[in-house]
Amino acid sequence: MNVLLLSADPWEMTDENTGEFRKGTTLFYLNDYRDSAGKSLGYKPTKVSASSDVFKDLKASQSRLPAFATLSFSTVPGAGGKASVVIDSVEVTEEKELFE
Repeated sequence: MNVLLLSADPWEMTDENTGEFRKGTTLFYLNDYRDSAGKSLGYKPTKVSASSDVFKDLKASQSRLPAFATLSFSTVPGAGGKASVVIDSVEVTEEKELFE
């Protein structure tokens, strides 16, 4: 999926129920989704989770955000058995300077 990747933020936490240490990455991006009801204008950012490796790979590539990128994803069982989208990798295709 091609997107305008706005930000990538690493996170770490301890699960308060299990005590398990968890870490990952939060990505915010824009894609071509528009509200079909016509009750809003513009694009709405989407927030999605990724592994901590995604952040490490972005840092290692020295990519600057925002940037156009291709997201590769898979689905995993989420809360209540509903599918949850997880980003497997990010390939930056073109960096964009939005503000001079």
